[in-house]
Amino acid sequence: VCANHFHKLGGNPPVALETVADLKTEEDPEALAILEMVIDEALRALSDTEREVHRLRVFSRLSDDQIAQRLNLPSANAAQQAFKRASEKIGRYLSENGYLSPRSSCSRN
Repeated sequence: VCANHFHKLGGNPPVALETVADLKTEEDPEALAILEMVIDEALRALSDTEREVHRLRVFSRLSDDQIAQRLNLPSANAAQQAFKRASEKIGRYLSENGYLSPRSSCSRN
């Protein structure tokens, strides 16, 4: 789903932090420091559960079933919904702070 669709609906695109890492174009220490700050700030917008679900799915590559079991969530669907909320919050943070253009990016979800 492209961000244009979300923009038309008045929302922001869902974004996994692996997408933010793509913003890094060269091994520029200043750019890397900014990227780290952006990621830290985006993660602060998440609840503890959303942050952990996002981390397990993006960085540990666990399935929704595995995440639900590990975090004692009621179902894989609960893990999927937590990831969706987390991605939407990250997308909103990045869009509102000028790190992501809601008209030009597509979600990988």
